[in-house]
Amino acid sequence: MENLGKVLALDDDLSFLGELKIALEDFVTFNGAGKVTEAMRAMVNDRPDLVLLDMNMPEVTGLEFLRVLKQRAQGIPVIMLTAESDPDIIVQTMKAGADDFVVKGSPDFLASLRVRISQALKLSKVKKLNEALSSKLKEAESKYEILGISPSTIKLRADIAKFKGANAYVLILGENGSGKELVARNLNLQENDPSRPFVAVNCGAIPAELFESELFGHVKGSFTGAVADRTGLFVQANGGDIFLDEIGELPPDLQVKLLRVLQNKEVTPIGSTKTIKLNVRVIAATNQKLEELVSDGKFRSDLFFRINQLVLQTTPLREHPEDILFLARHFADCTRRLKNG
Repeated sequence: MENLGKVLALDDDLSFLGELKIALEDFVTFNGAGKVTEAMRAMVNDRPDLVLLDMNMPEVTGLEFLRVLKQRAQGIPVIMLTAESDPDIIVQTMKAGADDFVVKGSPDFLASLRVRISQALKLSKVKKLNEALSSKLKEAESKYEILGISPSTIKLRADIAKFKGANAYVLILGENGSGKELVARNLNLQENDPSRPFVAVNCGAIPAELFESELFGHVKGSFTGAVADRTGLFVQANGGDIFLDEIGELPPDLQVKLLRVLQNKEVTPIGSTKTIKLNVRVIAATNQKLEELVSDGKFRSDLFFRINQLVLQTTPLREHPEDILFLARHFADCTRRLKNG
């Protein structure tokens, strides 16, 4: 059976602790403490994932120790153990922060305790994972925050917010250096899913002969140099977003291949006969005027209309000078905080 974590039991009845150890050690790492001092030492030296706490002890009451635990180790679940089934006592323990309550001496005591320990540990792991993911999301949001006080910056942030939950393809237009990838990152982050992939591709930087391999993948031996299977960037982005920067740089033959993937929502790696279904939102960006490229026959009209479902426009900093002083102060504050540790 899978080991679910470390359990610390505090009870002045040493024989009872021995029974608990035998009953639980097949699925948890068990540590018994007969005194409060032993329990506190174990909390510091070998932090448990769950605490079993007796209500009636000679040194301090279970409720008193519970309150201390909840102040010092709020995230650790606590299951109270008592021989009493008085509803008032149960209410008191729950108000003090207990996560569960099991009555000693009941016919199904050990079976019930095993189930409740298992449930509490699994729930605790889920909470820790969610907290870690939430922390990463907040860190990313801070890193990619769009800063500024100008009307154009505020409007851009509002326009991005309007696209939350939208699965339609997004086209971001703007000069080089005006923050197109930053906008794409915000589109991804505002979905509030830390596990949602974001894959950035500079279409102008990929050699034409490697384009299909990079974006769609290949199988080992499909061409000279294919020494191992390669997962394409579209598959890596499955369930999330792929950012195709400088899409206007794609030559016509590669535009056809990209269009086919966007239309069919599937890819076939080079050398494979197996297609892979895609659930990917495409966020494209360019500093070029795609409509003019379409008129000149340099960009496919069907690809343009495929990626032109939702449009966002970035503006260069020179067009919103109100943000210059604000950004300078922000970066100065960041530098000052880094220097001060």
